Amino acid sequence: MRTLVIVTMTFLLAACAAPEAARGDRAAAAQPSLEAASRETVGAVRAPTVLGDVPIQDTSPETLEQLRSEPPQRLTIDSLGIDMPVVDVGLADNGTMEIPTAAADAGWYRFGPAPGSPSGNAVIAAHVDDRYGVGPFAQLKNLSAGDAIGITTASGEDLDFTVARVEQTSKQEVDMSLVFDRDAAPTLVLVTCGGRFDWDDGHYEDNVVVFATPVNRTSP
Repeated sequence: MRTLVIVTMTFLLAACAAPEAARGDRAAAAQPSLEAASRETVGAVRAPTVLGDVPIQDTSPETLEQLRSEPPQRLTIDSLGIDMPVVDVGLADNGTMEIPTAAADAGWYRFGPAPGSPSGNAVIAAHVDDRYGVGPFAQLKNLSAGDAIGITTASGEDLDFTVARVEQTSKQEVDMSLVFDRDAAPTLVLVTCGGRFDWDDGHYEDNVVVFATPVNRTSP
């Protein structure tokens, strides 16, 4: 029997909530820098207006086999000094995408394409921070078109990508079908949170999304 998976609009809202223990510890010290971040502009910011759930996706073994190449195990961005492990993640009990607890680890959404697949967006996400401080993905907003991203797969293959664009968009306006698009040209998508932190709701207000294309391919 085929299994159907719905990824809801709450994915990135839940993905970047600061851990409970961290809120009180950082409340006084972090507020100025978070407010400053909300004033930054990142790349050519696009604001999708199509809201709602990502379309239901077929996650049968046959379909996943077609989408998948070797799973990623490491992500490097030399221009930012990032070198971090990547682990496989799926869906949490509430239907949102799982995110590794530690901001030092990135999670690849295993129900979608892997980096190196012939088509579709390979989504890798990480928390912007945790109770121990700011994580590597906090720097994604500093990427520019043309910057290099490296992925090492489970088989040891090195895949090279080039940043096509960086977007910072309100979570209320993110079109998740664009992030998880399985019909797009092969694309690596990195996702984290950004903008102002809402201390009442316990979430950052924006998403930072990086779209990168395999070397020698055209931009999406």
